[in-house]
Amino acid sequence: MNEIILKNFFKKISNDQPIQYSPNIKVNLIQVAMDEFKNLAIPYKKDSKSENVLHLYSDSDSPLRYVKGFYPNNTRLGKSICADKFLTQRFLDNACVKTPVGKLFKPDELVEAKSFISNNSSTKYVLKPVSMSMSLGTFLNVDESNLESSWERSFNVQKKYKVENPRILIQEQIQGLELRVLVVEGKVDSAVFRGPGNVKGDGQHTIQELIEIKNVERSQHNYLNRNPLKINDNLLENLKNKNLTLETVLADGEYCILYSQSDIATGREVFEVSKYLDTNIFNQALDAVTAIPGAHTAGVDIFVEDLDATEGTVIEVNLNPALQLHYYPMTGEKTMPLYDIFKNCQIDRKILNDEINVNNITEDELKTILDRYKYLFNKQKSLSNSFNMFLNL
Repeated sequence: MNEIILKNFFKKISNDQPIQYSPNIKVNLIQVAMDEFKNLAIPYKKDSKSENVLHLYSDSDSPLRYVKGFYPNNTRLGKSICADKFLTQRFLDNACVKTPVGKLFKPDELVEAKSFISNNSSTKYVLKPVSMSMSLGTFLNVDESNLESSWERSFNVQKKYKVENPRILIQEQIQGLELRVLVVEGKVDSAVFRGPGNVKGDGQHTIQELIEIKNVERSQHNYLNRNPLKINDNLLENLKNKNLTLETVLADGEYCILYSQSDIATGREVFEVSKYLDTNIFNQALDAVTAIPGAHTAGVDIFVEDLDATEGTVIEVNLNPALQLHYYPMTGEKTMPLYDIFKNCQIDRKILNDEINVNNITEDELKTILDRYKYLFNKQKSLSNSFNMFLNL
């Protein structure tokens, strides 16, 4: 991501109007889930020990346990694969889903890592732990000059969090827009662009003043107001690398990306962009979920050159996606993914309990069942091919 790409993005969506949210919106996914269960008439009870657990159908012979952020239509196998970035890449590669060029390294393979990077010195790389989330231990713009320091810092983070088998994946860094495409049971729900914390110059105010102005604007958004732009070491170091300071006055219309990473803590912005995307981008995201055994609901991270792109590069398949991004975007169309997830679970239960037949099935239930059948049929074919490759058959 660079300022030119960001400027072109904002130009593309310039006619989209900001969405206004009620002051009492529910951000906690447990609270959102409880509202959706009421909408679906699904009985539930709160767990007596954990506020992040709900018990669905608790009075039935087959109760369902919902843990905040984890979805019952994903299996333990799927979670294990997606928690390992290198293993995920292998499944995606076997399914011919486009991914970045990358290689796995162990703590004692720094020399090999240097050789890997030196083979293409003009390329920037992303260095990230294989089995950590939330960008912990991840470093961008890695090349020969900073590989060793990034390597050491990443393994130190893994040591801090007591990772049992510390490893690093070094991948070609893809430039473009980082999209999160949400797939629910073989159906694309929506796509959002997770923009980095940034400010836009007006030829008058310093970067520090622009940050203060934007924080006032963010305070009016009842989801984003929880994470204002912060002046911290990450910001100062990033400005220094751009030959800027907090006292710099940006030219009118000039953008400045404030942080080296795009996450919630650094003022990330969220824009729903489904209407702009080519169908093939959605197909790539669906193919990525199809390629992972036990994965049915996932947020697929995919980079595209711009909103007019017809092909992207899949970076990650996340089975614990932040669904708030789709409930509360700044612009675009909000969706209700938790409703869709548990509507599917509701239909599953009806089928397994022989409660659906030709006389009482609704048109909506029939369409959902047919869509899922097609998805699972394609998934079975994809996984058969992948396992043949793993077993060298």
